Amino acid sequence: MVKPVRFASGMETLHRQGVEIFVEMGPEPILLGMGQDCLPSEYGTWLPTLQREHSDWQGVLQALGQLYVQGVAIDWESYHRDSGYSSVGLPTYPWQRERYWIDVEQKQPLRQSGIQVEEVKVKHTPEIPNLWIKCPQPNPQANLRLFCLPYAGGGASIFHLWHRELPSNVELCPIELPGRENRIKEKPIDNLEILTEKLVEVLLQHLDKPFALFGHSMGALIVYELARKLQQKNVSPAYLFVSGRQAPNEPEFYPPFYFLPDAEFIERLTKIYPNIPDAVLKEEELMQLFLPVLRADMTLAQTYSSSQVEPLDCPIFALGSLEDEEASYERLVSWREYTRSSFSVQTFPGGHFYLNENRQPLLQFISQTLQDYSNPI
Repeated sequence: MVKPVRFASGMETLHRQGVEIFVEMGPEPILLGMGQDCLPSEYGTWLPTLQREHSDWQGVLQALGQLYVQGVAIDWESYHRDSGYSSVGLPTYPWQRERYWIDVEQKQPLRQSGIQVEEVKVKHTPEIPNLWIKCPQPNPQANLRLFCLPYAGGGASIFHLWHRELPSNVELCPIELPGRENRIKEKPIDNLEILTEKLVEVLLQHLDKPFALFGHSMGALIVYELARKLQQKNVSPAYLFVSGRQAPNEPEFYPPFYFLPDAEFIERLTKIYPNIPDAVLKEEELMQLFLPVLRADMTLAQTYSSSQVEPLDCPIFALGSLEDEEASYERLVSWREYTRSSFSVQTFPGGHFYLNENRQPLLQFISQTLQDYSNPI
């Protein structure tokens, strides 16, 4: 207590030594925030040990989940050994269980002089500081941004590898909706009007460059409504990619079921998407975690109605897959009247989730389109 605590210098020393995991030993995550202010944005994994709003079991489970997605091997069987629970893979989407890795850029090492560690600023690539927009690979040199909206229940990590296959002139900016992944504590939004109003406010702060919009299934509805609202403010995307869904004035392919009780809701969902693993369906706590998001998203998609066609000024590309009856060629063509500019339909191998099953043909098409934009004839 006699000498002042050199907290910032201590954090920089830990950074220089390669420490990447920081644990808060206390009832409030006070030091975590201070530590994050001392180190580069998005560096490290920050774990609180106790949180007043969560039980100890929830806190430990959340911490292990954060470590897992960072690539740390977790002994799930030992964790559940005395609890009676069975372990399952943690999916981003109930039927899309995939492990996601986070790429951490190389940081500038700290210099040491004698016994004193000199304070130096670590240079890192700037990132859009926003809960809604997740840039897996910031690209300040890009001349176009691609904002991506997920399907029902999906999160921004669906698009986490896309930047590797997009042209260098494009900055990938997936949208993270409330209620999932890093925003799992937030209540999901089940009304398209409310959601797109919020998204307009967010995007208007990041439209200093030309931009394009991509949305799959539910995301297709969101990006159209978002583009429509932006156009009313005299801002238009360079391109609109609507995938896996018919135009808003076309009837739903399946009868609405968003209002059904949980058991019937899950049963109907599994009939439509029969490849949901049994391990997920039988894990009650896991399904209870996903249900609010799934129900909100289905409510958003199945209650939205827009009989009046309001054309956009940008080109529209209606995308789908060869084996998806929900978004067949005939249903994709319904988007034609939603643009005053050019329109085309493009189909790819696979089913409704072709963008996960085999994304290369889709990304090749998007890349060629966006590359053409950067090199106009």
